[in-house]
Amino acid sequence: MCLQEAATLAPTSAGKRTAAVHLLLAGIVLGGCVCHAVAAPIASDTAACCSPEGAIPCFLVGSPATQEQTAGSAFGWIFDTSPYPPCWRCGQWTAAIGWLHIVSDLLIWLAYMAIPVGLAFYAGMLRKGPYRGILCLFCAFILSCGVTHLMEVVIFWWPAYGLAGVLKAMTAVVSIGTVIAMARMLPFALTFRSPKQLEEEVSQRTRELELSERRAMSVIESSPAAMVMVDEAGCIVLVNEAAERLFGFQREELLGRLIESLLPERNQLVHPADRQAFFNAREARRMGMGRDLYVRRADGVEVPVEVGISPIETHDGMFALSAIVDMSERKGMECKLKQGAEELDKANQALRQSNVDLEQFAYAVSHDLQEPLRKIASYNQIVLDDYGDRLDDAGREFLQISIESSQRLKGMIKDLLAFSRITTKGAALKSIDAEEATDTALRRLEIAIEESNAQVSCDPMPHVLADAAQLERLLQNLVGNALKYRGEQTPKVHIGCRRLGSMAEFSISDNGIGIDPKNYSRVFGVFQRLHKHNEYEGTGIGLALCKRIVERFGGSISLESVLGEGSTFRFTLPLADEGWCEPSDASPNAGDERLVSAAP
Repeated sequence: MCLQEAATLAPTSAGKRTAAVHLLLAGIVLGGCVCHAVAAPIASDTAACCSPEGAIPCFLVGSPATQEQTAGSAFGWIFDTSPYPPCWRCGQWTAAIGWLHIVSDLLIWLAYMAIPVGLAFYAGMLRKGPYRGILCLFCAFILSCGVTHLMEVVIFWWPAYGLAGVLKAMTAVVSIGTVIAMARMLPFALTFRSPKQLEEEVSQRTRELELSERRAMSVIESSPAAMVMVDEAGCIVLVNEAAERLFGFQREELLGRLIESLLPERNQLVHPADRQAFFNAREARRMGMGRDLYVRRADGVEVPVEVGISPIETHDGMFALSAIVDMSERKGMECKLKQGAEELDKANQALRQSNVDLEQFAYAVSHDLQEPLRKIASYNQIVLDDYGDRLDDAGREFLQISIESSQRLKGMIKDLLAFSRITTKGAALKSIDAEEATDTALRRLEIAIEESNAQVSCDPMPHVLADAAQLERLLQNLVGNALKYRGEQTPKVHIGCRRLGSMAEFSISDNGIGIDPKNYSRVFGVFQRLHKHNEYEGTGIGLALCKRIVERFGGSISLESVLGEGSTFRFTLPLADEGWCEPSDASPNAGDERLVSAAP
């Protein structure tokens, strides 16, 4: 058996010790082969000879026939001993020095054979890795050195210096290869750590792992949700205190229990298949999407829950960690909210019906009141015209007051009728040109504008979503109020417009008498008047009408005023043209406003 064959046996199933024994036997066999090569030519020419002192036996190595046979082959020079005498015959060797060399080289050879055995044993343990190749080179290097030492012993009797040179050359090649391999391995070898460093690192990592485990357990224990971990067989391996409270079991009763035992009976048969599907997919997800989940407590009560499940992979295998939240309170709140929503919907329906009934009632009342009121006013006027000369001044004054009151009440009923019809009789909202609606409103106010010598100007306006008739009335009421409540100076009214997101904000500004801030909350109320009838005419329903129209369009209305300086009413309407942009300060037409009318 050769050395290579013995080395290949090291990692086999016979075991690492068997591999080491094989390597040792290979070295012994190699030594035996060399000794046999020495003994063969010596056996035929053995002679008893002595050292110069006559005390050391020696052998005359190699007969002429043997030398001729080896010299004739292609590699005969390797084994040709004819040019050289045995080492014993060179110089003045003493027995002590000669045997000192022989025994030392033999011991070195034996040691060099034993060292590779240990290295080969270790290399067999490594199987694979960066160290296996360099260890094999070291084995070959040490074996080569051992063989050269053995050859030094042989040369004492068999002067095969050619073979010794070949062995040394082989040792040199192996040595250089080992050096090159070590040089390439050196940067990696510098990173090696000592056993103490490795122990410290292992200890540090162990402490970190223990700390991490303690933190994880602390998080699990402090979680308000019930935490339950199960293995692939469905056995519970970990629970927290919240799980004990949820299920009503002690921790010792839960550990080792099948998770299916905590489910309602209707779910126990299908749950194992769901559990296996989760372990196959190994993806975190919510359980029971689109359906209600329940668990069963120790007392048999079913509790609605919400479950989130995550795969946890450890060195012990794959586990499923579930976070279970008790949804009892939430379900109760949902039921209450649902009941509240149903009650609110019923109340809204009743309120809408009540509003409809109230509007219909107001319309009917205001409509039915007009006829008797018209008769009262007419008969009072007839009495005043036909019998006025028979009455004294007080009687005529009383009749005049009655006629004026009837006319004022008629106006109030007319406005009340219009107010009630805003919602019930209004047209569907559609795209309306605000400029056209403004022109229509101003034409209706043309006489009032001329009589007051007012200056009215307008900004460019977009299309808005509105009811054309009601938008015209809205603008007519606001501009009419600006003309009505004017001061001593020439009235100036400006109708502005700007964009606010998806809305258009309109503003009607005047330089009239203004409104006291303490009356802001009253001006939009029904039949709310801030002045006496003999100061300014009106029914007190105009601004309430404006507010209701704006709210029907989906906007809002507000007031800004300074007493004695003027007022500004602002209201917003939804844009019908989303691409409309108000003129900017940098545009050529910026600041251009349309002058509708001016005082002469």
